Amino acid sequence: MRAHILLLLSLVALAACLSNGYAATLTPAEEMIVKVLESGRLSGDRRSFIPPDISLVPPEQREAVIFRLRETAKLKGGNSLLGTVALSTMEADLLLLRLGDTFTIERMVKDYRAYDGMTSWGYVTESFRYARQPKIIPYLADDFCSKEDPNKGITVSPPPGSTEFAVGVPARSIFSGVMVTDLIKSSPAFSPQMKAWANRAFALRLESPERFRGLMRAWWDVNKTAFERGDYLAVIPVAEEDAAPATPPASTPKQEPSTHATPPAPPALVTPTSAIPAERKFPVWPWIVGVAVAIGIVALAAKRRSL
Repeated sequence: MRAHILLLLSLVALAACLSNGYAATLTPAEEMIVKVLESGRLSGDRRSFIPPDISLVPPEQREAVIFRLRETAKLKGGNSLLGTVALSTMEADLLLLRLGDTFTIERMVKDYRAYDGMTSWGYVTESFRYARQPKIIPYLADDFCSKEDPNKGITVSPPPGSTEFAVGVPARSIFSGVMVTDLIKSSPAFSPQMKAWANRAFALRLESPERFRGLMRAWWDVNKTAFERGDYLAVIPVAEEDAAPATPPASTPKQEPSTHATPPAPPALVTPTSAIPAERKFPVWPWIVGVAVAIGIVALAAKRRSL
């Protein structure tokens, strides 16, 4: 009788372990997050990246979904387990940006404006690019009126003894313009004419950063009200002739020839260890526990037969 009770308790423990690993009860918001995640393919490779379908989130669930995503975004590199699906902080940030969450946009713009490390130059800027969210653009447009030297970037050397390479980024006003052109090209909210214009604007950046910034400033002056209305199809190109400097150019000392004809390109995303997983796998620990329990049951039964 005692053996039967032990066997029953072991089976209950095994069922509990498997249930906890495979059938955890999800809230409706968590179920929706899993559904949205599975609608896309989150990858560090832009060619294979498929944006999650945010339109799956019904209006009545939007607030709850955003609240749950913010909880994960606060983990600073951790993960949330939604049933058998791991939700990383990077995935949470990306979904929040795609949902147009103002709180998240302002938080990440603040990190970007610090412009002092790979969080600014890598994580935030790549998240903006992947989000394809037009609502980010007005937060970057203020930089188009900057009076900083558009030809002077920033180079950060690695610590002594480090095996890392020096990081070079262009002036922030130029980087902001590059991100805006990327957002225009990647977002379905803009017209084909605007996408073609963004390609030409980016090419101008390689020829003359100063004229590129002037062009982006003139473009923003013309289209600011369209962004305020959220009418992105009303956004229009402007002529390259409008790319005038903000102030009359001051005399500058003659520069020595450089082997670098263009400012360095924005750095690639330095993905945290908890960033987008290459593939999702089921947790294995429930099976390990189950196997251990089963072995214990068999050993106990064998011992009783021997007695």
